[in-house]
Amino acid sequence: MLSVNTNIAAMKGSQGLHRVTNSQSVSMERLSSGKKINHAKDDATGLQISNRLLAQSRGMDVAIRNANDGISMLQTAEGAMNEYTENLTRMRDLTLRYANGSLAKEDRLAIQQEYGALKDELNRITQTTSYSGDKLLNGKNTERVFQIGASSGQAIKLSMPSLEKFQETEKQTTTKITRFQAVKKNLLEDWRSNTDFTINFEIFEGNYTLDGNEHVSIDLSKGLSLHEVVDEINDKVGNKMRVFIDEEDLYFDNGKLASKGPRLSYYALADNHRVLYRGIDSAGYFYSPFRSSGGEYAFDVEEVSFYEIPDLGNVSSTDAVLEKLDGVLHLVDSERAKLGATQNRLFHAINNLSQSSENVAASYSQIRDTDFAKETTNLTKQSILKEAEMVLLAQAKDSPRNALSLLS
Repeated sequence: MLSVNTNIAAMKGSQGLHRVTNSQSVSMERLSSGKKINHAKDDATGLQISNRLLAQSRGMDVAIRNANDGISMLQTAEGAMNEYTENLTRMRDLTLRYANGSLAKEDRLAIQQEYGALKDELNRITQTTSYSGDKLLNGKNTERVFQIGASSGQAIKLSMPSLEKFQETEKQTTTKITRFQAVKKNLLEDWRSNTDFTINFEIFEGNYTLDGNEHVSIDLSKGLSLHEVVDEINDKVGNKMRVFIDEEDLYFDNGKLASKGPRLSYYALADNHRVLYRGIDSAGYFYSPFRSSGGEYAFDVEEVSFYEIPDLGNVSSTDAVLEKLDGVLHLVDSERAKLGATQNRLFHAINNLSQSSENVAASYSQIRDTDFAKETTNLTKQSILKEAEMVLLAQAKDSPRNALSLLS
């Protein structure tokens, strides 16, 4: 139908030109930005997936940086421990030399001076070794966490070695335990014949151990009632012994007594399962290391670091010095081995992260990045269609003029 008021052909041509123009604009935007998805309307699902992949990829890059920083820190610590080992080895050499009977007094004095200087250097290494201002070997803040993953729960923990303990000095203190009953022969005989007996004592804060064939340790750092303590002991020792309560109302608060004065009583259930509060001799008799002091029982507690680095004293002490130096060397080598193992673990983690990051980046690119070959082809297509639509629209707009020929 030939119509003047409504030009249907022109309307269709205008709509077609609009579609082609929009498609051409999208192709140009993709080519100019390099991204296939520039707005959520382009691909809502792809946008969500690609954003998660992007976060994962960037997280892996950060994890790789963290792992490299961790390796650098461990290398710093391990390098200091290497020098620590060199000094210990030299101190060992000096100790062997010191023990030689051909040396004069002046010679031994010179050796002592060098030994002491090396010991001071060990302390300096312990106190000054740091990474970015953070002390590594002084025993403070030893727990380190390395975040080597892109998400939570992907960290590894490492306890840094503490060399501070090797510089500790020996010290001895005296502690008193009250209300221990004296150990008498008839009590021992009763116990050996499987008769119940009671040892009364006050409970102090800390960890309490029953020594014997089985080692039982109860941690009182958390709040426990006396009944709970008794139940825990009985659960651990099974049918070897039993503990029962003489006096109640005892409560432990952070390892300290909220009230004092209760008694726990122990008895053995079988002769071959002996109950000890300190030790047992070869004959199987119950004995006490305590000595009487003013109605109480006092005992000495030595706070000694077994591998403490000793001073080089007289010739007769060189065997003990060598033993302790060898012990320290063994521990230092063991700690260095842990650091080396963790470094290797971090190296492997970096390799794995690099490979995973590459794969995730490829997946992200597949969803998000522009395929230039495809978009340039589409742009060319849309340009041709746009020109055709414009020509056809011009002709459609001119078609109503044909009505004039009918009037004439």
